[in-house]
Amino acid sequence: MAVFPHSYAVSSTGGPDGVVPVESKGLPTLETTAPPEFGGPEGYWSPETMLTGAVANCFILTFRALARTRKLEWSSLKADCAGELDKTRDGLKFTKFVIDAVLTIGRDTDEAAAKPLKRVESGETRFVPERYTKVAIDWLRNLRHWCISRQLWWGHRIPAWYDADGNVYVPPLEDPMLDPTDDPRYAGIELTQDPDVFDTWFSSNLWPFSTLGWPDLADPFLRKFYPTSVLVTGYDILSFWVARMQIAAEEFLGERPFDTVLLHGLVLDAKGQKMSKSKGNGVDPLEVVDRYGADALRFALSRASTGGQDIRWDERQVEMGRNFATKLWNAARFVLMQEGEPGEGPLAGSPNLADRWLLSRLQRAVREVTRALDELDLGAANRLAYDFVWSEFCDWYLEAAKAPLREGDAHALRTVRHALDVVLRLLHPLMPFVTSELYAALGHDEQVALAPWPEADDALVDPESEAAFERVQAAVTAARGLRSEAELPPSQTAEVWVAGPGAASLLEHRALIEPLARVALREGTPEGSALVGALPDVELRLPLAGQVDVAAYAARQRKRLEQARADAERSRRKLANEGFVKGAPAEVVAEERRRLEEAEALAARLERVLADIA
Repeated sequence: MAVFPHSYAVSSTGGPDGVVPVESKGLPTLETTAPPEFGGPEGYWSPETMLTGAVANCFILTFRALARTRKLEWSSLKADCAGELDKTRDGLKFTKFVIDAVLTIGRDTDEAAAKPLKRVESGETRFVPERYTKVAIDWLRNLRHWCISRQLWWGHRIPAWYDADGNVYVPPLEDPMLDPTDDPRYAGIELTQDPDVFDTWFSSNLWPFSTLGWPDLADPFLRKFYPTSVLVTGYDILSFWVARMQIAAEEFLGERPFDTVLLHGLVLDAKGQKMSKSKGNGVDPLEVVDRYGADALRFALSRASTGGQDIRWDERQVEMGRNFATKLWNAARFVLMQEGEPGEGPLAGSPNLADRWLLSRLQRAVREVTRALDELDLGAANRLAYDFVWSEFCDWYLEAAKAPLREGDAHALRTVRHALDVVLRLLHPLMPFVTSELYAALGHDEQVALAPWPEADDALVDPESEAAFERVQAAVTAARGLRSEAELPPSQTAEVWVAGPGAASLLEHRALIEPLARVALREGTPEGSALVGALPDVELRLPLAGQVDVAAYAARQRKRLEQARADAERSRRKLANEGFVKGAPAEVVAEERRRLEEAEALAARLERVLADIA
């Protein structure tokens, strides 16, 4: 087997006097180029030669210089076979090797890494999450030599040519696009290009500036956009790519290539294993896009991106993204259906509590999402934006605004159009396609990507309106709970009575509460049996008489009570069994305890309901 003396695989075994494994099933071998003086047919080591030679029990170490230029000499190598295969570690046998001379190719690694290392240590180049700063520093302080040529079919072919005597020819620095075969200085010389390609990571370390027109230092793109700002990549190629881009940038341009590096985790399969072609556990993103849309996939991955942790593939997250895009689309359709001239921005001092509440909450959402994006926390930005748009804007505000919009309320129309405009700009980094389409539908001539980023307006933050609307939300939620408990059909408007110190406040906003909860509010305490819901300073009662078939309702609740008691008793018996508690997985035991708590709570509530009916 042939290995590079500079490779980490060799140095990690202990350096020149280290040991390398020899499996009992025989030496794994690799055919590789070798100098003719080492023997072998046509300058090659064959597997047979290596295994049957005088040093069959040892590794012959050889390596090839970059670009095969004869200006670099092959190192003299020999194997120390005096020691028998007498070392054993982890069931594998080892043999010693000694390298007499080692050829160093390229610049000194400490010198190459000095400037990037200084920028990282000073904080000029920042890593997110911060814990990877130490990893980057450790790598730059301990650079290892690296063979940059590869024998592959595809890649960036090495730009070096050779004549019959082995002299090397490369493009001139002043005209790097001129190949030696086209250079008139070398007319009449038969040149052959090096058949090897650059290692992928060597080619790609030029990416930050080669994509902007380098080596033309006057290129307008290079002058405008370099150095770049944020590099987004996986933590697994911090050493392969990030560090090498830093070194190449300092070498060729004397500047850092970027000021911030955002490192994300790997997308693993559902079982937490790394995806690979050999395992057949990969996911084709194009197929996912065909099924759910590009925005849904982008949404799912950004939502799961937290602190550089690996992500387990979960298609339900993509479904969630598709549902969110559908929700946003339908909300925009509803807004665009409203008639009237919306004007620019919201009208100040809206008499509608829902308008004032939404505008206040919108400012907080803008501030929080912007902060998360500034901190490069894409997962937090996704969740904050999702919660505001789905719950507060769509589920609460649009429902509350339907009645004022039907009446042509200018405040509501201006508020809903302004809120949608801001929401689309806020969501654009996370879901670019659907937001671009809807932003154009609002009548904008420019692309949403070119629109100014939303800024929070402190004048619109209204804590009093937020507190008042939260009371409305609590009342609506309680009233909906009573309707559900009474098993009323959605089309039926229920009569709900309110009593207590906070009753007047709820009645003040009855125009908002009644359509949201589909109830008719009454003040006071009704006679007869009623279902009861309690808030801190007010009690809600839904009388059964005249609204519910009491006998049939009571029969259904008694049946539910029997089932709840039976479920609770079954869980108690399981948890009383020591064998189950000690032998079952912890999560199974915890789930059983949760079921017991739920069954007991349901039974207690049904007992109260039946007592009220009686």
